[in-house]
Amino acid sequence: MLSMLVHWDATGAIVHTNDYMIAFDENSAVIGLIDFAAHEAAGGRMRDIVYDPGAVGAGTWPEWLGGRAHEFKVELDPNPGQARARIKALVHRTSGHRRVRASVDAAIAERINEKRLEATRLGEDRRKELRRLKVSQSVIEEAVDPEPEPADLRDIVGGPGKPLLLDADGKTMARPKVERPNLPIVRR
Repeated sequence: MLSMLVHWDATGAIVHTNDYMIAFDENSAVIGLIDFAAHEAAGGRMRDIVYDPGAVGAGTWPEWLGGRAHEFKVELDPNPGQARARIKALVHRTSGHRRVRASVDAAIAERINEKRLEATRLGEDRRKELRRLKVSQSVIEEAVDPEPEPADLRDIVGGPGKPLLLDADGKTMARPKVERPNLPIVRR
């Protein structure tokens, strides 16, 4: 899953962020986005992707916080048995509010599981309808659950160019509902 890349100094304060990075081939054609989290999970060094001379470490964070990330310090989890430590939490430098990776990961997993359960229910409803229509058992058995719809995680993690809104203490705020003005549209 895509994530934000953060760099921190010797005190743990975040000094540099990357929302995303595009990979190009030798002809300057776009290949795609670099998956920072996959590189980190494979044991890769984040500082090899983007080097910041003022940083002593770098790692991924599942939420996009935009420029507000600079208000936080990283708290590392040494991950015994792992090649490198991961960011366990971000701690707001003035309020002390902690944004914990395990909580974010749990919210993401719950949202994805909801979509899987929804697909299972749709498959079950489809098989129920086939039974009602007295279709042969072999056809019913071949009726598999549909692929789950992608989970909308924007309210949990934000996204590149659309960071989460934070209050003064570094806690997530709900996005205000924006009424679009009734503007004239020119169509081709």
